[in-house]
Amino acid sequence: THTHAHTAPTSLGHLIGLDAHDVGGYEPGTARDTRSGYKSLRLQRVLQTGMVMTVEPGCYFIDWLLDAAISDPKLSPFLVLDRLEQFRGTGGV
Repeated sequence: THTHAHTAPTSLGHLIGLDAHDVGGYEPGTARDTRSGYKSLRLQRVLQTGMVMTVEPGCYFIDWLLDAAISDPKLSPFLVLDRLEQFRGTGGV
C-alpha cells in the first residue's frame, strides 16, 4: 500500500559527500523509480566500501499527503486518524 510514503516521503537517508545531499545516490544511467513511496528516494544503489551515508528517518505531517492518504480507501484502514490529527502542523519529527 506504500502507506509510509505519506509520512516519510524522503526515505531513510542519503549519501554524504561534497554537498550535504550528495548526488551520488543513483548509479549513472539509473532512472528514478516513479512509484509512490519510491520517487523521493535519495539513495538507490549498492553501497561500496568508503561510502558514507546518513541515517535520518523523519516523520512528516504534511497536510496534502495526509489528506491524500485519508481519502484513499486502500490506505485509510491502516491509519489511526485521531493520532494523525494530533500531529498535523508539527512539520518534521
